[in-house]
Amino acid sequence: LARAIGPDGISILEQLATPLTRLIVLRDTPAGPHYMLSHDRMAELIVRRVEDERRRDELSIDVELLALRRFIAIQTTLHGSRGTATGASQIPRRHYRLIAAHAEALLWDRPRLDWWAACRHQRRVDLVRSALRVATALAVLALLGWGTWSWIDRFRQHRALREQVVQGGPEEAFRALSRLVEGVGAGTSADAELLALLRQRPQPTDVFEQGLGGVGAAERTNLVARLVELALSWVGESPDDPMLVASLVWALDFSVSGEDPESSAAATARALRDRVLEPLRRLRPPLAIRAGDPDWVAIPAGAFLMGSAEGQGFSKDGPRHEVTVAGFRLLRREVTHADYRRLVATYEGEDDLPIAGLNWYEAYTYAAWLGGRLPTEAEWEYAAYAGCLFPYCDHAGRAATVDDVARTLRNSVDLRTGAVSPSPVMLFEPNPWGLHDLHGNLWEWTVDWHAPYGTAPRATPWGPSQGLRRVLRGGAFSGSASWATTQFRNSFPPEFRFGNPGIRVVLAAEGR
Repeated sequence: LARAIGPDGISILEQLATPLTRLIVLRDTPAGPHYMLSHDRMAELIVRRVEDERRRDELSIDVELLALRRFIAIQTTLHGSRGTATGASQIPRRHYRLIAAHAEALLWDRPRLDWWAACRHQRRVDLVRSALRVATALAVLALLGWGTWSWIDRFRQHRALREQVVQGGPEEAFRALSRLVEGVGAGTSADAELLALLRQRPQPTDVFEQGLGGVGAAERTNLVARLVELALSWVGESPDDPMLVASLVWALDFSVSGEDPESSAAATARALRDRVLEPLRRLRPPLAIRAGDPDWVAIPAGAFLMGSAEGQGFSKDGPRHEVTVAGFRLLRREVTHADYRRLVATYEGEDDLPIAGLNWYEAYTYAAWLGGRLPTEAEWEYAAYAGCLFPYCDHAGRAATVDDVARTLRNSVDLRTGAVSPSPVMLFEPNPWGLHDLHGNLWEWTVDWHAPYGTAPRATPWGPSQGLRRVLRGGAFSGSASWATTQFRNSFPPEFRFGNPGIRVVLAAEGR
């Protein structure tokens, strides 16, 4: 090497430095041992002897590769002496690529090969970790994006539901309230939001009166209870508002109309009913109804054919269909002025005349205040039928005429003045169950919305969940005798007040 480095040995060095000589080879020759040095080891020796960097360039020495060989030597030593804990196998990506490209020139002994195997393993581990980090980051970003989109979507849906409650029809508003209740849960702020939305409707009570068909029966029971509980604050503000009280109580009654009276849902509805009526009863306490009170007739459970048979009566009163009715108690007579003045002290009229001219809300409020409700169509017709074998029966079940049992236009005219008027209660012959004036005298409001009958058998039926007109039964003193039948159906809008609708109240059977 000393001679080669001299001025005359440049060509020899150029040959020795050629990258074609890569491997260390020890050969025995006749002239003795002969060494062939790898390019990087030769370069290292030359660099030690040649300090002038320009001379190194002339000799085509790859200084970067030489530095890499030194790096490998150091890392191999660390790896061999202290193990992988030193991090000797964790090398920069650029070094890894260079070593991989010049592996044959740089990795010629077992320690270096072992170190390189550790480096490749560590590289795979790092790639897996990097891929996992990237995947995790992408997943987090995706979740954040999905969460943001979901939040925006929920916000839009929530706003749309709020708009439906305020501006939609009763059924649409009731459905929207159902979804809002699921979304916001219970709590003061949630209740305040729902109540504020209801207050913004042009007629808030129509949700209770016309909207109950917006959800299924199972969901309806819980939702009505929740909304009525929210509306209790309204009742505190207006305890004697018939439209408010009647709508809330009717919604509770309708929501559990198909429930077992002993069920928890029915018990909850009764408790809420009492809470709705409690402010009104505090202002105007009703008389307590004693067990065995003769004014209340126990109607036994049973079955009958409801409606007019084909070819009889009026077409709207049919078709005839089988109905089963549970037992109940019914007021023997129509509610009188004296009865009604306990609720409305200023109401004028003779004590024994039936109260007339009330709209449906006033009638239902009175019935609820007293502790009951209006009869369903099925209950009214079953009670009027009373097992009678004739169109009209006297108390003994014998055939009677319409004039025997009913005050109608035929027998209500004052021959001197030509005026017509109702008769005092219980003036006419009762039916076989002891009920007076179910035929004639006054139309009697029922609980049901008007709708055509079906033909399928039904048990303790209530009418539909909504409608335009409430059903009245029985005929009136100012009406035709042909209307004073068991099957005839009349109907009017619930807010309509005219001269001759009255009230008869249903109570639950004793012991229920």
